[in-house]
Amino acid sequence: MGLGFLAGIIGLGPWVVTGMQLPLQNLWADMTLPEEMPRAALPLSQYLGITLVALLVTGGLIAGLAVRWWAPARQGHALLCAAAGLLLVQMAATVQSFAVLETGLGAGSLSQLYLGGLLAGVLASIAVALLVVVLVGSRKPALVTLGISGAAVPAGIWLLEWANAPFSINGLPPAMNLIDNWFPALLIGAALAWCGAGTAGRAVVWVASLGILWLQPPLFDGVSYALGSRVLRGDLVQMLQSASDAFALSIGGREVWLPVLAAGVIGVVGALVLHRAPGRGAAETNHSQDRKGLA
Repeated sequence: MGLGFLAGIIGLGPWVVTGMQLPLQNLWADMTLPEEMPRAALPLSQYLGITLVALLVTGGLIAGLAVRWWAPARQGHALLCAAAGLLLVQMAATVQSFAVLETGLGAGSLSQLYLGGLLAGVLASIAVALLVVVLVGSRKPALVTLGISGAAVPAGIWLLEWANAPFSINGLPPAMNLIDNWFPALLIGAALAWCGAGTAGRAVVWVASLGILWLQPPLFDGVSYALGSRVLRGDLVQMLQSASDAFALSIGGREVWLPVLAAGVIGVVGALVLHRAPGRGAAETNHSQDRKGLA
């Protein structure tokens, strides 16, 4: 359980180092200065929706990788304990944060809609984080690769949040803004190289992983645009339409498909090198044993 607990704390780390002061809220009951806002374990705000996803899902990725690294001999038990520890941290953070938010929000249906929408998003992110733990901690390389691929884009955003912390006053150097574009490509490319493509199931995983890298950033862009628009506040139909429009505009951009191409190249070259390297026989045996399943 300790691995999951620590992973949950590390996942929230970029927010913890900022001081955990709740962002200003449009629906706050009283006029309050930023430095007077209460402290919350999660950065609850419609403007930080994707950051919330990144903090929680990356915790799941860290927990899954930790299980693979520290407890390979008793992976099943360690995986269950890690998931429980992660869930404990993230649910405790959720309860504390929403208690603070609910206390300070003004009355009205819009506040309730805001509270409920944020809660649904956080709970969904926790569910995804637990799924990532299970996939990354799996013994099947194909499932591990899917788990890493699903968490790669959030992990890139998480790294960018760490980079933002020391530059919060003067702004992040432009070159560092590339982290959330290219780190996921490197991570997914490395995972694909490790996984290999010796079976039909693994070939499907390659397509799915590259598809995730292609679709997730535009999806996050669309959601961020819709949630961050004060004009659309509370109009769910228009928010959905705006998210769809922003997604369509982003999906064909160079900043979206170039990382996909890079991940594919890294995966192909890496797989060729690993399969031809001395001592690969054991891995090849695992490939043949996986032919009956997805892996």
